[in-house]
Amino acid sequence: MFLQLDAELARSKRTDTALALVVVALEGFTQFTERFGRPEGGRLLKLVAIGLQQNFREYDCVARMAGAEFVLVLSGLKPQDLPEKLKRLEAACNRRLPDVPI
Repeated sequence: MFLQLDAELARSKRTDTALALVVVALEGFTQFTERFGRPEGGRLLKLVAIGLQQNFREYDCVARMAGAEFVLVLSGLKPQDLPEKLKRLEAACNRRLPDVPI
């Protein structure tokens, strides 16, 4: 993720295009794993990752940083398009997805 971020920052400067960096932190994840266990916590992280990947472009970088944090590198995203992307992001995180084995 850091290599892609470095490359996208360089390209953004070179081509004078926008670049959005979004950090997603799942609130209450620790309490979720304490209540339902680590296997369910892992399943939840997989579901969120799938939702993020399905709702962004194939060349956007979606990476898990640590714990329950994800980072999105959205190259070429115009500032006026970011609010709509963030709405889709929230919907992806709130939507019930099919069962995924861990």
